[in-house]
Amino acid sequence: MTNANRRARARRQRRIRIMRQRIFGLSAMVMAFIATYSICFAGNARAAMPHAEDCICGECCELGEPAFIVLEDEPVPLADSFEAESAPQPYTELEAVTLAKMLWGECRGCGTTSQAGSAWCALNRVDDPRWSDDLITVITQPSQFFGYDESHPVDPGLLALAEDVLSRYHAEKAGDGDAGRVLPKEYVYFTGDGTDNYFRKEFADTGDYWDWSMASPYGD
Repeated sequence: MTNANRRARARRQRRIRIMRQRIFGLSAMVMAFIATYSICFAGNARAAMPHAEDCICGECCELGEPAFIVLEDEPVPLADSFEAESAPQPYTELEAVTLAKMLWGECRGCGTTSQAGSAWCALNRVDDPRWSDDLITVITQPSQFFGYDESHPVDPGLLALAEDVLSRYHAEKAGDGDAGRVLPKEYVYFTGDGTDNYFRKEFADTGDYWDWSMASPYGD
């Protein structure tokens, strides 16, 4: 082997030793980083575990096991979401207003029960085949309820009474046998004297009037 070959071989061996040293050093750094991270992680995990005095379950702390508290969401009552929505009213606003205007013209000076009787009289005609089955048509037909006029004011008290009678009427239609009717179904005519109204079954005024023997929900 010549001197040149020996020198080339020596250089290769020196480069191999340097490379091995670098690999070893890099490996040592990686191992040190992994060890440091593992120690830190373990410390944080121990710190997150509940102490014995904070435990709420007793046995798990005695066994050295971490205590975990599972929080369950409280159910949201369906009533808060759905029952706030009121059931749709079975009558229209126009029906209530038209009925209130008729009451203002026919019986605004009468007692509440007599006023309710006038409203029931109109509703009795709705159920009678001799008249229309539409309340507004029944009230506004010519020569029927002379006290009705479109220009009449909507009195808040009479509107509330009209809405009450309409609610009772539809409740009765839905099967309520004690809805608060104050006038029997066959009474479809009435006359008045400015203080009270007198209800009868036939067009001819024979003096046979309703005697108010039904219990009134209005107390008069």
